[in-house]
Amino acid sequence: MAIVGAGPAGLSAALYAGRRKARTVVFEEKMAGGSMNVTPVIENYPGFKSVGGLELAKRMREQAESLETVEFVDKEVVDASGSFPAFSLKTADGQEFKAKAIILATGAEYRKIGVPGGKEFEGRGVVYCATCDAPLFEGKAVAVVGGGNNALNTALMLADTAKKVFLVHRREEFRAGQVLVDRLRKKGNTEFVLNAVPTKVIGKKMVSGLEYEDARTKEKKTLEVEGVFVSIGVTPVSELAKKLGAEVTENNYVKTDLRTCATTAKGVFAAGDVTGWWRQIIAACAQGGVAATNAVEAVRQK
Repeated sequence: MAIVGAGPAGLSAALYAGRRKARTVVFEEKMAGGSMNVTPVIENYPGFKSVGGLELAKRMREQAESLETVEFVDKEVVDASGSFPAFSLKTADGQEFKAKAIILATGAEYRKIGVPGGKEFEGRGVVYCATCDAPLFEGKAVAVVGGGNNALNTALMLADTAKKVFLVHRREEFRAGQVLVDRLRKKGNTEFVLNAVPTKVIGKKMVSGLEYEDARTKEKKTLEVEGVFVSIGVTPVSELAKKLGAEVTENNYVKTDLRTCATTAKGVFAAGDVTGWWRQIIAACAQGGVAATNAVEAVRQK
């Protein structure tokens, strides 16, 4: 079988498929781990009081790779076709792979900031992966845009090394857990900028500021920062699902049977963030295990 994506859902699926002795290929164009790679500290995964996201991802991949029937292919899948039990997947370099069943663990992509300067300054101060780029902003003033758990985790990580961290959120209340909010408030170098709607990223060669509008007064203000870390949600990566004939919701999440993780396309299963279910590592792992178990059964009963 083919597993597309090596986040927690894909890695768990590989583990369960491999333990059933199913020949399994896992495709991942980036670093294995998915959302775990942008989570500096994980404190709600069973068995670990506290563990780094990168460390947990590394352990999951090593565990899956230790199984003799599991193989990782570090390439992007750009096309998929066929029907059960004869699917075809094509990678970006033109290679073609055959599979009897497919598990889509393609996750979700970062939602872009969508203001003037946002796209132009990507890689020059506008950041979507804090784990990747946070060290570049040591001793500098930065802004974090967002109000969910990822935004708060990003701000907490940056607060350890940055000179100043502004948390910019368009509302008064947070979607993030209160524990994270309280922890960030205790940091001495952070400032909450609430009811603030970003309107423009400012700079010449590099970012030098973030303009925002006060949602109450409509007054325009500017924060002098050298980095803008964007954490405002995700968009599901469901194009392959559509190509395979699987139905998606109005928000483009793949529709699945929660008990089996089967999509509406026979032989195609989905797990993790691409399904729009509870966006937690433990949930993605559970779905990956369910998807793999049922995919193996579907193939063996054919």
